[in-house]
Amino acid sequence: MKTLKITALGQVIVLVFSAVSCSGQEEPSKKESAMEKKILKSQLAGSWYPASKKELEKQVSGFLEDAEKKVRGKVCGLILPHAGYMFSGAVAAEGISQLGKQKFKRVVVIGPSHRVSLADKVSVPDVTHYATPLGEVPLDTGFIKKLKSGSMVVSKPLVHEGEHSVQIEVPLLQQALGDFCLVPIVTGTLSRKTVLKLAGLLLELADDDTLVVASSDFTHYGSRFGYVPFDKEVEKNIRALDMEAFDIIKKKDLESWYGFLEKKQATICGRYPIAILMAMAGKDNRIEMVKYDTSGKITGDFENSVSYIAAAVTGRFQKKKEQKVKLGEETRKKLLEIARNTIGYYFKHGKKPSADNLGVKPAGEMKEIMGAFVTLKFKKTGALRGCIGQYPDKSSICDMVIEMAIASAFNDPRFAPLAETELEKVSIEISALYPPRPVASYEDIELGKHGIIISKAGRRAVYLPQVAPEQGWNLQETLSHLSRKAGLPADAWKQGAEFRVFEAEVFGEEADE
Repeated sequence: MKTLKITALGQVIVLVFSAVSCSGQEEPSKKESAMEKKILKSQLAGSWYPASKKELEKQVSGFLEDAEKKVRGKVCGLILPHAGYMFSGAVAAEGISQLGKQKFKRVVVIGPSHRVSLADKVSVPDVTHYATPLGEVPLDTGFIKKLKSGSMVVSKPLVHEGEHSVQIEVPLLQQALGDFCLVPIVTGTLSRKTVLKLAGLLLELADDDTLVVASSDFTHYGSRFGYVPFDKEVEKNIRALDMEAFDIIKKKDLESWYGFLEKKQATICGRYPIAILMAMAGKDNRIEMVKYDTSGKITGDFENSVSYIAAAVTGRFQKKKEQKVKLGEETRKKLLEIARNTIGYYFKHGKKPSADNLGVKPAGEMKEIMGAFVTLKFKKTGALRGCIGQYPDKSSICDMVIEMAIASAFNDPRFAPLAETELEKVSIEISALYPPRPVASYEDIELGKHGIIISKAGRRAVYLPQVAPEQGWNLQETLSHLSRKAGLPADAWKQGAEFRVFEAEVFGEEADE
């Protein structure tokens, strides 16, 4: 194998003239056999941990040997500290020891940016390997490529060069897991919306062979950090503050997490990686603390102190399940009847009816929280006469159909309001919508099954699942038309667009006649 090395900043670029693959990546074609290997060499050796391979192995092995496994069951996520090993190594090793004999093909490590500003973005490195004194770890470039389909994901080399929050975890993981592929993610300041989007994207890409690590230290106390909320019983109060924070994490309460950070002016540096991990955890996941310590206790000086917590997320990360049909035949017929009677009521009374006005008492499936589109078409020609819809909020499918029947008949800006004489000439179709979810790439969209939402540059457009099959479009044609509908160029879907998909139960009067 021939190589050519070029060093630039902290990167070593190696031109490798042989095929290289990593779990999660597609095997390279013959044309790609001469590929570029880019190595990011960790800057932490000799300061944050020993530069000698032998000394680093001895230190990390010692941490791991002293640690205890305290949680039961499969671990899919960890919260680990990221200080120098003399301070937080034992705590981090206690967290990693909860993995037991589990092995992972892929480890996603999410850490905060301490030096470079990232406004509502995260950065992934444009390299193929990370190097520490313990050797090279290949990056899962296939996973990273799919991750970059999200508009919040960028690649900024300077973010990764000197950032310790991700790099500090790598030797510990190397020693504990052996072979694995790494996905390093460095976060900026993230809104709740972006946290949820990124969590959804990671859930789509992750599998049972994926471990997710949120890298964070906790309270940074003292004048050195500009944070002195108390000056008495300092050790006790620091611990109380950290436990209050962890109680929110344990409950996976994202709203309270942001509220706590603001109210307490908390100095938890990995707040956003932790928020992402919380958002990924479902109802069946538990978050358990396994070790807590502080630099103040280690040094005996609480004038300035940093707190360290190791925690494990047990269970499996659950992708959003594909929705099953919930509405029975009688419910469908009743909803179609409600839509038609709603329009008739409006003609007679000049206002939207309530369910009571229509003699309906919603129960069972009629109370399901679902969105709805109501579509009106001329019976003879099939031409569209009105179509308006809304995603699920807190309204029942019954109330949503009443709302959207009025909107489609009288408020569709593409058409004049429906005339009373036209009511008998149109057929009614209802699309009952399940909540949308993000997908990693447009390649994950299934025509005919998925409704599609495209978002880019502040613009958005929606197609129902039945649109593409009715028009005879393939995926590229569908996305080109959808881009134009959003007021974007026809090829806008190819790069930088975000996609969400949803499923719908589609039923109409004609199908039931």
